[in-house]
Amino acid sequence: MKITKSSDIQTIASIVCDCLLKHGIEAVLSGGAVVSIYTNNEYESKDLDFISSGDMKAIKKWATQNNKAGKVQLLTPTHSVMDRLAGFFYWNDKQNLDQALMIAKRHPIKIKEIERWAKDEEESEKFEIFRKRLAQNKR
Repeated sequence: MKITKSSDIQTIASIVCDCLLKHGIEAVLSGGAVVSIYTNNEYESKDLDFISSGDMKAIKKWATQNNKAGKVQLLTPTHSVMDRLAGFFYWNDKQNLDQALMIAKRHPIKIKEIERWAKDEEESEKFEIFRKRLAQNKR
């Protein structure tokens, strides 16, 4: 399959993942492209970020989605929320908080795992902001 002007981000990610795998490089999609996929483009990313084989020790599991171009390995919804919250925690980026909420309201997440991670990062206060906003969005 070829990348064209009309290829969506998931198709492009699948083609790239497949090409990397053919060259012995396992990669997991991360960042804004994952937000685009999980939110059906409520947030639209224009680039692809990957975690490659050497960096994947930190990721214990990831999601796989199949589409017409093949399969794409991507962060789980829980890990994608954590990825987005990191931007909120460390740079006070409100757009990252909004993206984390977009994912969390559409997909099951492991809130206790996120809470533990936030505590380990000494960001419990900002985690509570996320938790409260998530509760408001689910009403």
